[in-house]
Amino acid sequence: MKSSVMNKMREWGFPVIVIAAWFLGFAYTLVRLGDAHRAHSDAAVAAQAKAQPVLAPPYVASAE
Repeated sequence: MKSSVMNKMREWGFPVIVIAAWFLGFAYTLVRLGDAHRAHSDAAVAAQAKAQPVLAPPYVASAE
């Protein structure tokens, strides 16, 4: 009986651990991508707020 339980653990343990590790790695990657996107968006908004608009020179009509 005991060897039957050990055999099931050996058969199912590795695939379960591999799938769990893959899932955790995928979740970690998505979280880091979300953080990077948020940081990039905040930096882009800050950069646009700091940029001074370039005004076009006034149009002056010449009578020449």
